[in-house]
Amino acid sequence: MQAQTNPFIQGVMDTAEEEIILKRWRWKFHIEAIYDWNKPPKDEVFDRIRIFCSEHQFKFTIREFMTGVVEDREMITKLPAFHVLSGDYEWEKTFYPDDSPTMILLDVIRERDFVRPSMLSQLKRVFTFTLPKLKRTRRMLSSDA
Repeated sequence: MQAQTNPFIQGVMDTAEEEIILKRWRWKFHIEAIYDWNKPPKDEVFDRIRIFCSEHQFKFTIREFMTGVVEDREMITKLPAFHVLSGDYEWEKTFYPDDSPTMILLDVIRERDFVRPSMLSQLKRVFTFTLPKLKRTRRMLSSDA
């Protein structure tokens, strides 16, 4: 019979695992917010992603939409938008204010094969343990007692 984990504990473990992955790869990514040059940027539109980047120590910049940038022209379907850039500002993915930055970045990390499956399960192994089996010793009954 397989033991079941409390759903609350499983959720905490999954969140902790995501945080470990994001922390490990934060140096490799930059998030760029893009706004429409005809409309002044509103801070509240970018606040959620800016705060996420601050909490997880990702680089974050805001710039206006540029038709000369291929990624802006071909990847963005609406503004405001966010580009996930890696390495030397190489485009990875575009997402929008309603998307979860955690899920987007985890998808990018997994697509790029930065995280091997064995690394994903390390945290679960930390919280899973087995008790050592105790040896039973048989005692000889003495008839002299």
